[in-house]
Amino acid sequence: MERNRNTGWANYSKHFSSDDAAAAYNDLYTAETADSRVWTRQQRALADVLVRIPRGDNSALDYACGTGRISNLLTEVDWSVIGVDSSQAMLRLAQERVPDARFVDGNMLEPSAIDDEWLGPHMLTTAIRLFLNVDEIHRAKLLEGLRLRTNAVGTVIVNNHGSSPSLRALSLRMRGDQDSNVLASRQFERMLELSGLEVGRVLSSGLWTRQVYRMSRVGRFAIWIEDQLDSNSFGKWVLRRFGSDQLYVCTIRQPHA
Repeated sequence: MERNRNTGWANYSKHFSSDDAAAAYNDLYTAETADSRVWTRQQRALADVLVRIPRGDNSALDYACGTGRISNLLTEVDWSVIGVDSSQAMLRLAQERVPDARFVDGNMLEPSAIDDEWLGPHMLTTAIRLFLNVDEIHRAKLLEGLRLRTNAVGTVIVNNHGSSPSLRALSLRMRGDQDSNVLASRQFERMLELSGLEVGRVLSSGLWTRQVYRMSRVGRFAIWIEDQLDSNSFGKWVLRRFGSDQLYVCTIRQPHA
């Protein structure tokens, strides 16, 4: 899901209503782009997490599924997936990409969403590349919706793909871009806490700027450095502190007896 200047879902469906726009988004992860290099690391880390999550009924909800990148990964490790998005063009590509998943047109922010077939609860819910695109009020509502659609002993996986502080955030500010391009990690983690989610593990990526990742050999070397950092506690601290893409593996906070 691409950034839409904090206007919630209103512009998203319109922007991705055409097959060309959806295909262009999909291409971000199929070529040697900055996004695809970061996704390479995330995919490995996510796959390791997904096989360790308690399954229960094996049901997973991939909210804001886009063209099915996360849904595809989920089905590869034997989750039964419902993908939800508000763009029909994105959903068509997702269904072609992941024929074993079920995809539906939906918007959690609409009042009718409480009655939707994807209500759950699910053992796993995911929402990737979503929260940077909506305002603070809608972020809280979406997190609450994800929690309500997750089994009490289930798992919620979300990410902040414009985390600050980071080199990417510094680069954007130096270029004069708006603050809507970034979201402070402390603010995001506070939202998770207020939504009743407890962070168990953080998968950190995106240490470098997009310009670095775009360069063929340099980009591959940058990913190799991140892999090395991820192998020790100090390196993990560096990635957690300065990586621009923080992926949170959460559980539902249980009330105290």
